[in-house]
Amino acid sequence: MASLAAVKKQQPFLLDDFKMRLSTRSITAGNQDEDAVGAITSFLNKANRAIEAVFGSLEAQLEADWQKRMHPPPSAMAQKDCWMERQQKYDDLLCMRPTERSGLPIVTLHPAFRNYRQRLRSKTLVPPDSVALQVAGALCEVMGGYFQHEKARGEKFDQCVEPLLPSWRRTVVTSKSEQTRAEPDRTLDSHGGHRRLFWLSVREDNVELGEAGDAYMQNSRNYHLYVKSLQEDPHSESVNFLKHGAPMFLLALIGPTLCVSGAFYDGYSCVVEPLGPMLWMLKDSCGDREALLAEMFQALDEGLLELSTIQDDLRAVPEHFPPGIPRIYDVFDSLPDERLALDTSKLFQNATVLPESSQHHFFTFTPRSDNGASASNPVLLKMVAGSYGETVHQSLAGAGYAPRLYGWFKEKDLPTVYVMEMLSEDWVTLWDFRLQPDCADYRQQISDAISVILEHLKQHNLVHGDLRANNVMLNVKDGKPLVGTDGTVLLKVIDFDWSGDAGKVLYPMHETRTSSGLLQWVHQFWLSMIVRLWILG
Repeated sequence: MASLAAVKKQQPFLLDDFKMRLSTRSITAGNQDEDAVGAITSFLNKANRAIEAVFGSLEAQLEADWQKRMHPPPSAMAQKDCWMERQQKYDDLLCMRPTERSGLPIVTLHPAFRNYRQRLRSKTLVPPDSVALQVAGALCEVMGGYFQHEKARGEKFDQCVEPLLPSWRRTVVTSKSEQTRAEPDRTLDSHGGHRRLFWLSVREDNVELGEAGDAYMQNSRNYHLYVKSLQEDPHSESVNFLKHGAPMFLLALIGPTLCVSGAFYDGYSCVVEPLGPMLWMLKDSCGDREALLAEMFQALDEGLLELSTIQDDLRAVPEHFPPGIPRIYDVFDSLPDERLALDTSKLFQNATVLPESSQHHFFTFTPRSDNGASASNPVLLKMVAGSYGETVHQSLAGAGYAPRLYGWFKEKDLPTVYVMEMLSEDWVTLWDFRLQPDCADYRQQISDAISVILEHLKQHNLVHGDLRANNVMLNVKDGKPLVGTDGTVLLKVIDFDWSGDAGKVLYPMHETRTSSGLLQWVHQFWLSMIVRLWILG
């Protein structure tokens, strides 16, 4: 585009230069060919206008092509090359594709999604006379058949689910800023007291598996454009709906399968995540598939009711949360000896997102006094979806060999958030300290300090599981380690995801370092030996 603009800019100059040459020639010739010069000049003027029009059209086409690539319509977003190019450039649609474009677990952003997952996991038997089971049975009777196009499949789906979800319709929303629109196959709207209708659910239909691209990505883009359209609407109800997170269920009807996802706007990014497995709408001699479908539809029906209730009064302004912060944790369990002098009820509303690792989400919170000054040291919040060695962390922290653990937020079907001391910038990993010029002078002291920590763990029959140089912090000032009263350097161990009782805790499934998967103290010993050998050179 830049080269075209440069050539376009050069056209008038070329024309003026040619005119000057013709005029000079006419003067030299005694003005005998003034008529010819005038005719040629007129012709060049017309040519110049034509060239301007051509270049203008090319520029407009290139601009439109660029807009389509970076802000594609949902149908284009269903194609892998398109969504990959778009997702590599922008981080405002976190739908787990590619993997690094993942947001917070959707269940931590709105209770409707957590409750939906809980209903599915509860395995509550759906009554034989329930509408959900009738709908599931009707779908399994017909969805395995042949449909000529997606419209026919979608209409048959509508007929089957009408007793439970009767209000599907087609709607279109347009984003002026992105110059494109979303036109999903079906939407369900709210019916609250407000005069605007807001989407509760969006559906994309594909006639068969493998045809017409990725319905999940297409649906994610539908939601993304819907949020964009709400951002461009100044009405207070639209503004408040966005502040509530515009929560929504997304359905992907792909041939004889159905997948339900959750969608939420956190103030910066649209977070989309599947809420369960893809279910097959095919007959089952044992009735298992019908039962799973019925459970899903019952959970969905109750979830939609939750969302519609929330939308009933959009005049109420919800509590503000920064982008990327979980919103539904309520109860903080404080350890008896670690009373945290801060109001944990407002902890998340005032937290800050830290750069993510590949596995966890981290946040920090600094208590402030009324005048805005720091009231105490900052705390670190670590969200863990799997196991965590609380006992090991507490034991080492009590001996001064780990950051203090204040407590945690634990709720059913949610990742646990651990609240701990945040080490200052004076603490560096052993891996980073190796770059210091004086590292060799402290190798023996570091090795002795590691021996003390290992002895503590052995006495309590505990294992850390991942005792590497990256997980051992050293207190440093002006490039030199601080030395304690006993002559050893000050170390603290971090990252207790693999920690626990020796012989009981297991390595993660992707880490099969032992034949049984059990972590024994001897494995910890050899890990520490590797660290010490590296330190001692």
